[in-house]
Amino acid sequence: MGPRRRPHRAGAVRRHRPGRGRTHRLPPARHPKAWAVRGDLRQPDSYLPQLAEHLDLGEPVAVLATAVLDHLPDDAQATAILGRIAGELVDGSYLALTHVAPETTPGRRDQQNDALRLYERTPTPITPRTTNQITAVLGASWTPLPPGVTNPDRWLPEPDDDGPLCPPSLLATIARRTPHPYTGGQTPAD
Repeated sequence: MGPRRRPHRAGAVRRHRPGRGRTHRLPPARHPKAWAVRGDLRQPDSYLPQLAEHLDLGEPVAVLATAVLDHLPDDAQATAILGRIAGELVDGSYLALTHVAPETTPGRRDQQNDALRLYERTPTPITPRTTNQITAVLGASWTPLPPGVTNPDRWLPEPDDDGPLCPPSLLATIARRTPHPYTGGQTPAD
C-alpha cells in the first residue's frame, strides 16, 4: 500500500508532468511567489492565457524549455509551438532550451538506443536532434546567442575544468526572441 495522499490545499502549487498522470505539490510557504499552470505543450492555447494572468507579457520574460522539446517528434510542430510562444512575447524575451542529441560513440549509442526503446513504450517518446535540427526548430522566432546550440560545457567554461561535466548527448542554447520585422520588436497585438 502506497503513501496516503493529502487533499490539495488552497494555495499549493502543483506541477504536472505530461504523460505521467501525476502532479507534484510544492508547499506555498517555501515558495510564496511560485505558481504553476497546467497545460499541454502541444496546445499553446491551453496555457498561454493562464500565463498572461500571472505575467505582464508586455515586458520581457524568460521561457524555460528544458527536456521538453525532445518529446515532440514532429519538427514542424515544435517550430510552430516555439513560434506561437514567441508571438505572445515582446522583444528582449529569452528562451533557455536543453535537448537530447544523438550519441556519437558506439558504446554510448547502444545505451541511448536502449533508453529510446524504453521511451517508445510511453506516451512521450524521445526524439534526439542534432545541433542543426535544433537550430531549425527555433525557426525565425528565436535567435541563439553565442556559442549557439552546443553542449552546456561550452557555455562559460571554467579554465581549470578537469573535463566535461555534461554528456556529449546533451545540447543547450539560450535564444533571444527575434524582433518582429513589422513592429520594431513588439508583438503584432501591441
